[in-house]
Amino acid sequence: GESAVNRDVVRNRFVVHAPLTDVRAPGRGAAEVFDRALAGFLRAVGDPLLDIEPALLEHPDFIMGNVLRASVAVAAKHPGALPMLRDALECIRLAGVEPTEQEYAHIAAARAWLQGQPELASLCYTAILRKWPRDLLALRLAQSCHFFLGRRPALCEVTELVEPAWTASMPGYEYLLAMTAFACAEIGDNGRAEALGHRALELQPEFPFAIHAVAHALYGRGGF
Repeated sequence: GESAVNRDVVRNRFVVHAPLTDVRAPGRGAAEVFDRALAGFLRAVGDPLLDIEPALLEHPDFIMGNVLRASVAVAAKHPGALPMLRDALECIRLAGVEPTEQEYAHIAAARAWLQGQPELASLCYTAILRKWPRDLLALRLAQSCHFFLGRRPALCEVTELVEPAWTASMPGYEYLLAMTAFACAEIGDNGRAEALGHRALELQPEFPFAIHAVAHALYGRGGF
């Protein structure tokens, strides 16, 4: 039938995967734009919303593009961001594209946050990491939710959960280092936080999130 044909068309278009997180994208250009926007979000530089906009204008059915918009709203942890989160989820609903299991898991986590259930959102993002441990977006948001809930030990638990799936040669390893450094600083393991933060900065010198983790560690050790 027509719906089956449409699914086949979408499946054939979404064949390119973004290298940083291995999510599907409707073309190489969209994959590159997504990776650039995600990298900015993870590093805390630029404006990921502006970065992803060209890909969404060209491909309104790019689910992970709108998931990134939703993710920025979740990470903002502010009621003022909820309209954007609601709009991103509505755009996904109207896109007419069947989400993959991983995409649907992100949608469910973001919806939980929208519905005022941060604890459920944290569980959803952590569940993503159990199945897709290299999902850096889910890792960032799991930490964000746990931080919001005041669960400092959980910041380390999620990085420890995914570490066995990573090696230093993998794209995005510096982001794992920085998020682990942040987690260590939050629980007072300042020596390890500083060391990991410096390793992240060696791989990516322009990295405010890693700089923040190192500064946090130095402050905790009385280095300021």
